[in-house]
Amino acid sequence: MKCDTIWRDEYAEVDLVLNVENIRRAAGMLGQHVTLCPIEKATHDVFLSKKPVREQAFKCMFQWLENLEREWIKDV
Repeated sequence: MKCDTIWRDEYAEVDLVLNVENIRRAAGMLGQHVTLCPIEKATHDVFLSKKPVREQAFKCMFQWLENLEREWIKDV
């Protein structure tokens, strides 16, 4: 595999480490409680992406936590 040693601006808006499509396909095999939150133009470390991407990631994460909390409260 050849490694590109030149930085390109588009690298700041993609995951260069993981194959997102493979992960999306495999997500359903993880269990019953899986949440997908696609975030366009995110880097591998989503929370180090550009500000609009980070804002969307935090919004998804906090919504997920709120939903999880509601589910736990029902079970108590």
